[in-house]
Amino acid sequence: MRRLSSMDGVSLLQQSHFSILLLFTNLNAIPLPMSSYLLYIFQEAGLPLWLRPYEVLCTSSYTALIETIPDTASLHSIKSRYPNISSLREFYIAKYLEDSPNFKLAQRNFVESMAGYSLVCYLLQVKDRHNGNLLLDEEGHIIHIDFGFMLSNSPGGVNFESAPFKLTRELLEVMDSDAEGLPSEFFDYFKVLCIQGFLTCRKHAERIILLVEMLQDSGFPCFNGGPRTIQNLRKRFHLSLTEEQCVSLVLSLISSSLDAWRTRQYDYYQKVLNGILWLDASSFLVMSIGVIFVLMKLCYLEKLHWPPKCHFEASPLAILPNLS
Repeated sequence: MRRLSSMDGVSLLQQSHFSILLLFTNLNAIPLPMSSYLLYIFQEAGLPLWLRPYEVLCTSSYTALIETIPDTASLHSIKSRYPNISSLREFYIAKYLEDSPNFKLAQRNFVESMAGYSLVCYLLQVKDRHNGNLLLDEEGHIIHIDFGFMLSNSPGGVNFESAPFKLTRELLEVMDSDAEGLPSEFFDYFKVLCIQGFLTCRKHAERIILLVEMLQDSGFPCFNGGPRTIQNLRKRFHLSLTEEQCVSLVLSLISSSLDAWRTRQYDYYQKVLNGILWLDASSFLVMSIGVIFVLMKLCYLEKLHWPPKCHFEASPLAILPNLS
């Protein structure tokens, strides 16, 4: 397999995606400054967790200019450009050469950024984490974009992505792990960083909560949950627990996120509705079989006839039968 260099021009796709006027980007007014603040407290604590905040210049109540993130490509773009590469790990092997110093460095960069964004996604409940909203840069870092759904709102108004954060098999494989959470040097490193990062965030919990609370009267959809939005944010810090208990808590969050079924279902939904690529063909086949099984089970429980009449609308539940 030939080595891939400089994203082979894929970054141009991402530059054109960012350097345009977008609607409703003011929703980024919460996670982007928060990412900058979290990065600051990680650096102050001497932690190697990595985030890539980017600037948003609001031009009206409904529009803004978003900073270009150069030399990046979405996971969807990578899979589209290299159809012969069936997994994210294969892309890393092709680009950085397995077992080379560059490959190990790219893995480390991936893990440090995965840990940072996992905490952001958990604390702020960031949703819509499909492969079009996950970027890779030249050094192997993963970067999250598009924070239109967070805190108390989600795509279609249904909290389908119920896992604490996205940790699918293809992401785990880059860390030398698998869907079952096979122990490895880099996956263990990920766990340690998540624990250290969470404990550090707890020390700044009141300020983080205040930064979000200041915007609760902004009219942003993420505050549609009312006072419970801030209450639930506070609960996610688990301020009543000891540090020892927090270690167990973070490990349980990781365990709950491991190749979570509903996370995979959301990726499947995005592929069906929007053509956003995700796992390899074998996993797609397994997922399709799983969806058919769930549909048949629902039909049995609801005493419906098979096959059911399905409708595809802009909702994460569009792949399920219309039971109304």
